[in-house]
Amino acid sequence: MENKISQISKIYDLLLDGNAHSTTVILEKIFGVNHYGYANIHGRITDIRKKYGVRIINFKDDNIKSLSYYQIIPPEIKLDEGPKFGK
Repeated sequence: MENKISQISKIYDLLLDGNAHSTTVILEKIFGVNHYGYANIHGRITDIRKKYGVRIINFKDDNIKSLSYYQIIPPEIKLDEGPKFGK
């Protein structure tokens, strides 16, 4: 099995594009077919948050409740502020 540090770096590099990535995509791209499941992803996400000090959100797919997504949020975006419309 690939070492934990390498997994952390690969997931971090994948998330750096700012897009949301599903657990399925992360499993395929990082762990391949011989993976240990979703708990392994969450553990590496926790490691990334601690190591790099980044905010990573996790949310569920509205249609497939068992599917989660992870996304890095740039520091300049405040999660409690929605988009501003009008004047």
